[in-house]
Amino acid sequence: MKIEHLFKGVRRRPPNVSPPAEIESVQRVFLPLQPGVKALVEAGQEVAIGQLVGASEDSPAQNVHASVSGTVAGVEMVTGVAGQPVNAVAIINDGKNTMAPAEDAALAIREPETLVSHKPLELAGRLDQAGFDISATVGPKPYISMNGVKQIRKIDYLIISAVDYDPPVAPNQASLADIAQEELVLGISALVHVSGAKKVKLAIPKGGVSKDLEKLAYDLNWEMASVAAGQYPFAWDNLLINQLTGREVFFPEGDSRDWGAVVVPLPKVLELARCLMTGKPATTCTLAVSGDVNQPKVLKAPCGTPVKDLLEACGGVSGDQGKVILGGPMKGQALFDLDMPVTKDMDGLFVQSAEKMAKFSDHPCIHCGRCVQVCPVNLIPGELGKLCEYNQFEEAADKDLFQCIECGACAYVCPARRPLVQLFQYGKAEIQAERMEQ
Repeated sequence: MKIEHLFKGVRRRPPNVSPPAEIESVQRVFLPLQPGVKALVEAGQEVAIGQLVGASEDSPAQNVHASVSGTVAGVEMVTGVAGQPVNAVAIINDGKNTMAPAEDAALAIREPETLVSHKPLELAGRLDQAGFDISATVGPKPYISMNGVKQIRKIDYLIISAVDYDPPVAPNQASLADIAQEELVLGISALVHVSGAKKVKLAIPKGGVSKDLEKLAYDLNWEMASVAAGQYPFAWDNLLINQLTGREVFFPEGDSRDWGAVVVPLPKVLELARCLMTGKPATTCTLAVSGDVNQPKVLKAPCGTPVKDLLEACGGVSGDQGKVILGGPMKGQALFDLDMPVTKDMDGLFVQSAEKMAKFSDHPCIHCGRCVQVCPVNLIPGELGKLCEYNQFEEAADKDLFQCIECGACAYVCPARRPLVQLFQYGKAEIQAERMEQ
């Protein structure tokens, strides 16, 4: 077992977390239907938890399963993350928690040793149908070699991340506080079987390694990395891969599988294990709600729960509400509508009161160099910001604008309060629009 200590990046206060708590029953859920997903239910129909209510012929991972039991109210329009209208299956919760029969009894696997009886591609396909996008994210990547032969890119490292992208939103670390070893072993074993990974690394917050977990890792030959939880943004997948393996994944289109490594958040590993044990799809989300709420919590909620219900479960907003941000304070996106439902790919909410909302200025860059010191991908953010501000887009692209990961570290330390991330986003959008017209 190997312990690595990482010290780099913007320092932020490490989050204080407790094990996830179950949210009390919600009255309604809204299950968004992605483009190409067809609703399989109609108004007035009774459904049970785990029942398939929306299906995609092209991408089984986009299948939608009922997260509560009750009556279908119909297909309604809800607000998406970017403020766009999205169709969603609305279900009125009856509070009975009636479970649908397991879709695939063959997935009722409790022992890691039995995984070998399932072919990796077959197991990945079944997990995709249960709502886990395994084939496209964890499975080995097919590619065409220079001589025209189709081959498979092998995965060397499987990294399980119990550190969080944007603290204090910390669902990964909270899952570590309430971990079941049998679920962890089964989930990791399944991912190793699907990916063919040769090594497993656990990225654990500094001071968060229990003796039981340390012994388990030693027995199973897993390597452990102790990561300072207050270092931002080095829990991001590609940066974590670089720190733990020495391999640099190219931005922005780089697929980490091309470099033989994948990162999977700990809550997803545990949810996958429960799916294997029961043969039932994932229907819950693990989300951290932090910031200016009366009772910050990490919650397990049915997928499709409206954001406002999560805030109410945390005692409501403290002070005058300013922003409700999907994600964390550094990388998150302010929401348009608190009726928006949460989905499996969301990790938390951060609330800012009106008095704490950051205010940017139109002051010019003062050339202090602080942004250069904190940039995790070694760019010159101040220079890029000026180029985008004055519409020098191609010159910004030549100076690696598209290598920017938009982590916000530069804007966080900028004494001139310049809106650097927004300038970068503006520049990228203009360049992409211009190139599409050509």
